[in-house]
Amino acid sequence: MELMIEVVTRNNKVLALHKVQGETIRIGRAYDNDLVLQEEHVCPYHAELKLSEDGSLLLVDSGSVNGIKDKHNKQLKPVETVTSGDVFVFGKVFIRVLLPLHSVAPAKKINVIEDIARAANHWYWSLLAIAIYFLILLVDKYYETYQEVIWSKLTVTAIFSVLALFIFPLLVSIAARVFKKDVKFFTIVTFCYLLAICWLVLAAIGSVLLFNWGDNVSIYIGAELIDYALLMIFLGGSFYLASNMSLQRIAGVSTVLVLAIASLSYINDKGDDKVKLFPTMNSKVLPSKWLLASPESADSILVETQSLYKKATLEAKRRNAEADK
Repeated sequence: MELMIEVVTRNNKVLALHKVQGETIRIGRAYDNDLVLQEEHVCPYHAELKLSEDGSLLLVDSGSVNGIKDKHNKQLKPVETVTSGDVFVFGKVFIRVLLPLHSVAPAKKINVIEDIARAANHWYWSLLAIAIYFLILLVDKYYETYQEVIWSKLTVTAIFSVLALFIFPLLVSIAARVFKKDVKFFTIVTFCYLLAICWLVLAAIGSVLLFNWGDNVSIYIGAELIDYALLMIFLGGSFYLASNMSLQRIAGVSTVLVLAIASLSYINDKGDDKVKLFPTMNSKVLPSKWLLASPESADSILVETQSLYKKATLEAKRRNAEADK
């Protein structure tokens, strides 16, 4: 009798594969078993696999302390008939028993994403992505500074931001370890920092657009859509690198999460009845060479400010009336 026995996880990921043969196949913690399971809840001689007189494969409990359970954690009888592909639990170990002629799933073609993930799993790509992110962040901090530029202070702030972002690849790597996924650490680091670079670059473009046409509604809508698109890419990439889910399932879960986050954000914004004190600073104050649109005149700013005072006065009266009631 020849059998294939797989040690698997609860999610059916194969941890080890053993090819065993003999008239009786013994399973337990003792070293003279045909299949040795090093788990403290498994007895030295826990069970045996043997053929019955009619040729059926039987799993026989050898009087173990914890018995044998099926994959649904149901206690089995001392003698159980085994079908190729059945999963049993010995202590806390899941094993799958297979006959040599058990059918296997067809081979999966390696997709483009996997090729890219493998190619990016090198330290120098991670270092390059971190360096680019640091330089762009340094420039961004420079344009955010309204007072005297102190490069040492800007550099330290940028370094702390780089280190703070490193938390995300660490979390994804830990999740990959938990879900028994092949941990491509440098790919994860490169992915997170490249996505952050894209966000900084797009945010910079948005700042220039807002600096010139800050009252354009399409700019705000475009910025929201880009933010949610980047969030979906981040979630999808993280699930791909940290779990064994299919691409279709990853796309579905990521979409649901992004829609949920967008809905909560919308509800939160709609529930905020604070007075919107316009004009507000909607972008960075950039150098005049970045000004492509015609600048606001002093008269238009004065008119807008007077309108602001009127709105604030009316809002104050409304709230006072509500408080009196």
